[in-house]
Amino acid sequence: MNNPNNPNNENENQSNNGEQGGDYKPPVNHPHIRHRKGGFSPKNNKGLIAYLLILVVLIIIASTTFAPTKKESPYKYSDIVALFDDNKVSEYTFDLGSGELVFTLRGETEKQSYTVPNVNLFINTVQDKVEDYNASNPADKVVYNLIPIADVPFWVSYMPTLLLIIAM
Repeated sequence: MNNPNNPNNENENQSNNGEQGGDYKPPVNHPHIRHRKGGFSPKNNKGLIAYLLILVVLIIIASTTFAPTKKESPYKYSDIVALFDDNKVSEYTFDLGSGELVFTLRGETEKQSYTVPNVNLFINTVQDKVEDYNASNPADKVVYNLIPIADVPFWVSYMPTLLLIIAM
């Protein structure tokens, strides 16, 4: 604010070091300054509530979309291990990330599935038996495919930060 009575056109409310004096009042109708009255009130926080509701809805959608669904299997883990022990499995595909085992029994064409509770335990229990069987029966090998753990895209690690920025 310039004072026409001050010949140097200096702000009267500033001291020599550039700090504002104690009687400084911001302009009332300045377009870039927002004045809030009343602190926290429902009227002043409608935007914050809207952002929080959007965030809660996004979390619910993400958790229902990406949550693994459990289907009941007719097999128990001991049954699956016994199938491999008895060489009843002709081929299988095993996902190392999710623990999903899709297998075909000897003499059948229907694929069956089971979710293994512990991937490392299953590999340590079954893989050596399959390798031994394949080495001793080259004409009737168990065909298998191990699917590696999927890499998470780099942008997924930035999601919490982006959500915080958007919420502001």
